[in-house]
Amino acid sequence: MADSIDLKITVIAANGESWGQRSKRLQMNTEALQQSLQPATKDNYFMDPSLREAASEASVHSFIDAVERISAEKKLCVSSIINQLGPSENSLLHMVTSSGNEEIAQLIAYHFPWLICKRNIKGDTALHIAARGGMLNTIQILVSCGKDFPSKDSSDSSSTGGHDPQVWYYQNKEGWSPLYMAVKIGDFQIFRLLLQAPTGHSDLVNKLEGNPPAHATIIEGKIDMLEEMAKVNPELMQLKDGKRRNVLHWAAHRGHVKVIKELLKQWPYPEELLNKEGQNILHVAAKSGKNNVVKYILETPTLVKLLNEKDINGNTPLHLAAMHSHPAVVLTLTWEKKTNINLLNNESLTAFDVSPRFSNGGIRAQYV
Repeated sequence: MADSIDLKITVIAANGESWGQRSKRLQMNTEALQQSLQPATKDNYFMDPSLREAASEASVHSFIDAVERISAEKKLCVSSIINQLGPSENSLLHMVTSSGNEEIAQLIAYHFPWLICKRNIKGDTALHIAARGGMLNTIQILVSCGKDFPSKDSSDSSSTGGHDPQVWYYQNKEGWSPLYMAVKIGDFQIFRLLLQAPTGHSDLVNKLEGNPPAHATIIEGKIDMLEEMAKVNPELMQLKDGKRRNVLHWAAHRGHVKVIKELLKQWPYPEELLNKEGQNILHVAAKSGKNNVVKYILETPTLVKLLNEKDINGNTPLHLAAMHSHPAVVLTLTWEKKTNINLLNNESLTAFDVSPRFSNGGIRAQYV
């Protein structure tokens, strides 16, 4: 199947040499030269131009020939050559991924899986590049080659010591993980494939904190992807962004009543789900002017208890609707008999006091 993580490639080269034979050839050269030659130094740390050309344009056979030639000429072991970087800290795996050379990408990822974790100057791994370009086959290769490689204890996963199985969730400097990118480009096959990658435990939160992919599905309106995530990898639904907002807050902000209904089946205690400002989903909906969400909450007996709750600034949902000039929401909230319109925030102001219209001399009766 196209979205399976397990991958078997048996491409035959023009000269009749199978991928397995070429792979074994590189492995033998690596083992033979690893001990007898010197590791890379500052003088030969950056990538040999001919190697870059071979990686981007040549066949696997020519690529291995280039590695052998450079190893002999510069007296370098194979791993030192493969670990060379370009000016923007792109590894060979970055380059072959960008060029769409799947066979060489498989060869490198299979024998040197730590390069799957290598980031360039933008924070992109090869997975970021593949996800951004919609390269399903390349992502299959990277996931397959990396998923069973033993992890290491060190925080540096870019050396030859091991592979971090949570690389699938690394964020680049834009704050985007490969899974987040799959949502952004709307590629459901890549999204489904990356959802199958191992999540680990608490470290996952650190990898995705700030821009969780579940939030991206709401922002991009990809509700089908959110449903798939809830089914395949529900752990991802628990993550919060930099302001401690979970996916339920975002659904309230965007006005997705159907999504809120489904999410509340998983989280029956919404009064405990607060963002960094101490706001529940009714606060968020009122602040955002989403009257349909406000009405749904008020019509749901188990949610009415959110009505008069205060955030860290002492503001109720009515305060927020008034100060952000959402008259329809203000009317909906004030018509609800259980709303206490006289509650004061931390500045001893009522909801009417904080309304721009009222504070500028408007008539309160216009809002009641």
